[in-house]
Amino acid sequence: MGDKVDPLLELAVWGNLDRFSDYSLILLNGHIFLEKIIEIALKRMGDPDPEKLSFYSKVIRLKHLLGQSPHSDSIIYSLTELNRLRNKLAHEFKYDAKNGEFHSWSEQVHLNFEGEKYTKFTPRTKIVHAFSFLAINILEASNQE
Repeated sequence: MGDKVDPLLELAVWGNLDRFSDYSLILLNGHIFLEKIIEIALKRMGDPDPEKLSFYSKVIRLKHLLGQSPHSDSIIYSLTELNRLRNKLAHEFKYDAKNGEFHSWSEQVHLNFEGEKYTKFTPRTKIVHAFSFLAINILEASNQE
């Protein structure tokens, strides 16, 4: 069932983030959406209760469950970097999500993953697509286990 629903989840991540123009809101909401995607993946792989874990703990658990599956290193790296950016936004008073780090993160995601392209790429939509590309790749990796 998972692989039939996965493209809808990819579209849902993109569609929900595409409505935001503010980069900080894209970062915060994208982080939340990917946290939910990780929970779905963890449940598929047998984790009974991932909701109680922190984002970082979910990423570590995902790393162990994915093992050496395709893209596992890139998935974990992308999620760790995303969490680092989210933490900067949450804890650094003058952090600006448009400082280039967020764009660099999305460029790396685009280099490592494929996904459905829903709109023409602009700097903002490329970031939004990075979240949906990462989401579908996490879900596909969880189906292979």
